[in-house]
Amino acid sequence: MMLHFATKLRAGDALHLAIAHNNGAKILYTLDDGLLHAAKLMSVYASRGIKT
Repeated sequence: MMLHFATKLRAGDALHLAIAHNNGAKILYTLDDGLLHAAKLMSVYASRGIKT
């Protein structure tokens, strides 16, 4: 996680991402663009969860 410090995630978002990554979550749902980008860097599958 520390390798990607430039993501500028807030502490709560970083914690959610770390928990998802460490527990092998299949998907992380969020509407936050920064969290979506950081999840991609961490190889965590993330989605907005809505169809447009």
